[in-house]
Amino acid sequence: MNWKLPRLLLATACLVLASCRATKVHQEEPIVRAPIDLPGDYARLQGVWVVESSEAKGAAQPEMAGRVFVIERDRLRRGDERGGERFAVDEKATPKRIDFDDGHSPLVRGIYRLEGNELTICAGGPGEERPKAFTTSGESTAELTRLKRK
Repeated sequence: MNWKLPRLLLATACLVLASCRATKVHQEEPIVRAPIDLPGDYARLQGVWVVESSEAKGAAQPEMAGRVFVIERDRLRRGDERGGERFAVDEKATPKRIDFDDGHSPLVRGIYRLEGNELTICAGGPGEERPKAFTTSGESTAELTRLKRK
């Protein structure tokens, strides 16, 4: 049996896997999950939130207005769904950071601002870099959402 072809395929597979590891997009460590006692912003985020406005690629998304989101402990879900996705915050960062993890896709990294009963989140696409400002543009995957406590 000629072993050259299987060896060549194995070598190619190893090179592909090594290059995937070498081209890791994000070097940033994920934010640590919520502690049991829910201090700080974790406690302030609890409750029901309604989307006031949303934009992506610099354009308004009027279809998002009025959507309801519920935050319970370290989970965010649409008002009509079960489960939702986990989130983690870093309120010591400037701007404050938030990560979303649905357990299937790469992390969604974002920033947030919490002012009384108003919450603003700007998040990139799954696996994309964390936005640096509360803006969107035609070249960006970021989505900017403004919510108000219900």
